[in-house]
Amino acid sequence: QAPTYMENCGYPLPTRENPADFFLDLLTPGSDLDASDALVAAFERKQKLDLAKVVEEALIKQGPTIKQMVLATYQRPLQDKPVVVAGKYIRVNPYAVSFSSQLSVLLKRRVRLTMRDLGAVGMQIGMPIGFGVIWGLLFGGIGTKAYGVQTLLFVFIVLLMISLQSLPLMQLLIDERTIMKRETSERLYTEGAHILSGFLVTVPLCLVGATLQILIIYAFSQLPLEYLPTVVGWVLLLFLTFDGMFSAVAA
Repeated sequence: QAPTYMENCGYPLPTRENPADFFLDLLTPGSDLDASDALVAAFERKQKLDLAKVVEEALIKQGPTIKQMVLATYQRPLQDKPVVVAGKYIRVNPYAVSFSSQLSVLLKRRVRLTMRDLGAVGMQIGMPIGFGVIWGLLFGGIGTKAYGVQTLLFVFIVLLMISLQSLPLMQLLIDERTIMKRETSERLYTEGAHILSGFLVTVPLCLVGATLQILIIYAFSQLPLEYLPTVVGWVLLLFLTFDGMFSAVAA
């Protein structure tokens, strides 16, 4: 229709000329073939009134909603029950795929990104091991000494280190949540899928680092093994508590 309209306006399409390039040259102010003013006048004279009438009629007559159009595609009445199409249940949903599919994709992406970022892995596992060796050397053999100020200092240092272990990861969490907010605003996945994927990948890595750290320090301290389960349990509980607090602050 465009070549016919342009020809009626006095601008026929030349032979072997690219229609798109020719029409753009006509409509671009300042080009060699600039005819924008003449084409605007032709539009107001030939099409503007008819187009305004069509717009007014469309505004008066309300069309179907998005939900109605989706349901009409499957030729079923408007209702909230799922419909079976090709052996599958179809339900109107703002997300294109199910929660399990979202979680699967996010888990794969998070694992790949984690394996690529060796610095983050080192921060979650390597750094706790290094600090465990350092503090283990400083408090080596504390379990063989009489209970006193050094023992209290040892317990305080261990608990403080474990509670602050997730602090360096806050910037990483903030960056992840910034990306998550943009992607969830586009309805690519739910916030729950993002949180669960992080819980299944990041939290286990941090737990491994915290466990290795406390085991190394405990080995250097030469404390009785009978206290090990109790100490590890309370230390990991403290770690999870502060990790949740740091995650909430980062969010």
